[in-house]
Amino acid sequence: MTKIFSLLLMFFSLTGDSQDTIYYRRLTKSTNCIWTKKGETKPFTGVTFRKHLSGKKRMVINFEYGIPQGKRIEYYKNGKIRFEGVNVSGDLNGMQIWYYKNGKKKSEEDYVNGKITGLSKGYYNNGSLRSVANFKDSKEEGELTYYFKDGTVMFKEYYSNGKRIKN
Repeated sequence: MTKIFSLLLMFFSLTGDSQDTIYYRRLTKSTNCIWTKKGETKPFTGVTFRKHLSGKKRMVINFEYGIPQGKRIEYYKNGKIRFEGVNVSGDLNGMQIWYYKNGKKKSEEDYVNGKITGLSKGYYNNGSLRSVANFKDSKEEGELTYYFKDGTVMFKEYYSNGKRIKN
């Protein structure tokens, strides 16, 4: 039984549509925003990467049928994560987090269909909270609060549909 399973597994791994891993400059974007390998018309499915001149990872993006899909990670030259987020059907979706070179969070924003929606937080490079804002369709909505590095409130502003309505 295990021999049959092993043979079937080997057959499917050889004939299945395995994912490619290629350097990002070997891809091209068509006018309809579908990514393909240069010189090909079939939408790319796999992982693309980019490296710093030192050879360390710079970026890793997953693609499905020519569209960025799934986890996306970018790195600083020192190897620490610069950005991590998720693409769904080519748009940013869910929590997207940016980091300082020291590894501390720089900002975190929640996206829906490529637009900031919900809570957005910014941080100082020591890790303390710098700002908190609410967004709707990438426009400020409601209270926006700025903080000093010691955590005390610096000032507050209020927004409606991206326009400041009150200090």
